[in-house]
Amino acid sequence: MLVARIKFFKENGLLNVDIFDECGSFVDRCYYRNDFTWEGEALRKKKLGAWMNSKASKKIPPDMRILEAALAEIRAAK
Repeated sequence: MLVARIKFFKENGLLNVDIFDECGSFVDRCYYRNDFTWEGEALRKKKLGAWMNSKASKKIPPDMRILEAALAEIRAAK
């Protein structure tokens, strides 16, 4: 679930940092406010908590539709 969440943020251009090291391995680390773009920070504040508590985040693979819809709203409001 946590890896899927970070991959979603990276694949949608919502992170300012790389999630993989030089060898291509996933780097498990804490992410801070400065690590997110303004869209990423807005999405994190708006829907990430609700998604983490939902059944969608516990599916395998996690259902990202809640985050995708919220991101579309954020980008449309630009």
